Amino acid sequence: MDLPAPARPTILLFGTCDTKLSELLFLKNALLENSRPPTVLLADVGRAPVAHPAIDIPHSMLLPNPPAGFDELPRDVVISSMSKALVPFINSRLSLSSLHGVISIGGSGGTWLATSAMRNSSLPIGFPKMIVSTMAAGDMSPFIGDSDITTMYSVVDIAGMNSILSAILTNAAGAIIGMAESYHAIYRAPPSTPKKLAVAITMFGITSPAVTHARKVLERENCEVFVFHCTGAGGRSMEKLIMEGKMDGVLDLTTKELADELIGGVMSAGEERLTAASRMGIPQVISTGALDCVNFGARDTVPERFRNRDLLVHNDSVTLMCVNDEEMGMLGTRMAERIVGSLEKPWRTAIWLPMTGFSSLSSRRGPWEGRVRFERFKEKLVEGLGGVLENEPRLELRVEGVGINEEAFGELAACRLIEMMKEAEEEDRREHNFFHGNGKVR
Repeated sequence: MDLPAPARPTILLFGTCDTKLSELLFLKNALLENSRPPTVLLADVGRAPVAHPAIDIPHSMLLPNPPAGFDELPRDVVISSMSKALVPFINSRLSLSSLHGVISIGGSGGTWLATSAMRNSSLPIGFPKMIVSTMAAGDMSPFIGDSDITTMYSVVDIAGMNSILSAILTNAAGAIIGMAESYHAIYRAPPSTPKKLAVAITMFGITSPAVTHARKVLERENCEVFVFHCTGAGGRSMEKLIMEGKMDGVLDLTTKELADELIGGVMSAGEERLTAASRMGIPQVISTGALDCVNFGARDTVPERFRNRDLLVHNDSVTLMCVNDEEMGMLGTRMAERIVGSLEKPWRTAIWLPMTGFSSLSSRRGPWEGRVRFERFKEKLVEGLGGVLENEPRLELRVEGVGINEEAFGELAACRLIEMMKEAEEEDRREHNFFHGNGKVR
């Protein structure tokens, strides 16, 4: 039986009480002095245990049996240990539906501890997570990864209270309360409409027309559409959500992150890109959107080895490099490897090739018209898929003499995915009935 949701949201505040107790106490008071105060739990994740009546989750509750000489271990070991100790506590509160927001403060070490715990726990996308950090004005990608942690720059170091830090922490309190209030309200409200099928689509600026055409079709079919911008983080976020079971189908129109990974661009999504849907066995239509280019930053940041290549300055901070013939072949091989390497249900995968343009750049009247060897990609893709295509005729490979952004391509790809999702739903229903017919396993 589900426990009733508490009347007010509960927020977990945690930090290293041995070094930042006064700042944590100020933030706790700011949370509790709100006009609609939440329940606040302060957890101590420092190196040395601290005894204080305002600490609700003492060090000993998180780490009841610390290793001998814990307070003398290297700093990185302590940070890792305390972050890992916090994860099961967060997960247990979450499983009881008694947590609605988490917030922490810290410098570089405290930020790593806090964000690691947030990323490695079961906190879902959309759950309020916040860090007030001295690091937040710089590159936070190593800390945030593909999560949705909200960051607030502390401006001054978190090393004693002053008028600037008190204003920052007061704002942080208001922000996390607002987020927790919203999350709590959604949690308590009964669903107002039947659940729609969740569909992920991948997009880049130069494939946005294709996504727009496809999205309209999907939305007419009562699908909830999630568009992921293929900047590296976008692809990683999509793969993560698929592995968490959040998606019913994937329209992977834009696989350009493979090019950045393989060739050395700045928007790689890593080695797990193009694997999750295959592993989960959910319907997917895969295409080649923006595989004709590699992304770099400003023109003067392009690596020396690429300076004489076919470059296009997209804007002051983005430079695109046209993929050459050899790289096209390598990308065909790479896509085949990713698909074959994790394919659980081949009949739920369709690969569509738009053979007159992988983006607006290489399509008709685009700046790279005639410069990209689509046939080379196709040749190596088919070669890499060879055994699977021969043994599993239901793996679909469709070659179209159009550009990816032509209206018919996006619309037909979306229609095909809808058909595949319906087929998968019926197949899953039959399988369930077979194993559980008449209330018992057959």
